[in-house]
Amino acid sequence: MPVTVPSAYVPLINRMSRATGIPFAVIACQANLESGFDPNAVSPAGAEGWLQFLPSTFASYGSGSPFNPSDAAGAYINFMRSLLRSFGGNVQRALAAYNAGPGNWQAGIGYADEILSCAQAGYFTGNIVVPSGPVLVGQGAPPPVQPDDWSYWIGQTATHLQDLADSARIHATALGRL
Repeated sequence: MPVTVPSAYVPLINRMSRATGIPFAVIACQANLESGFDPNAVSPAGAEGWLQFLPSTFASYGSGSPFNPSDAAGAYINFMRSLLRSFGGNVQRALAAYNAGPGNWQAGIGYADEILSCAQAGYFTGNIVVPSGPVLVGQGAPPPVQPDDWSYWIGQTATHLQDLADSARIHATALGRL
């Protein structure tokens, strides 16, 4: 599937990629499949925005509006980090859970495989051409480390603490709205 990434979305996808470790091409293919980068999209199931969040999922992982591309990108980062942690870094399963729900991720495998296939093809048109190599199904899993590689574990702890801080901020914001 050809993917045209609108120039306004390139910085958002770059930020999402850096924050989650998911390759730019995968996120671009996912956004293209979800809404074609339409920030005002609403699905028949009630999913909203360019990343097609159900209102309950957005309320759990984001703040602001799913129709605001930047707010949706922030919710995506929090949601995908959570899914990646739940599935041991397996991108295919995290994508499947994004589509079908964490408890029903098997039902989303076709969705995940379509995105990964798109990303592997590396076919982008328009404002950006992303060179891509193979996208590994388990990409995002921690690299093998030696037990004395403390820099790796310190980095993992820092990432986990940032995730906790982001989650606390989101919940505090949600509580403030009640």
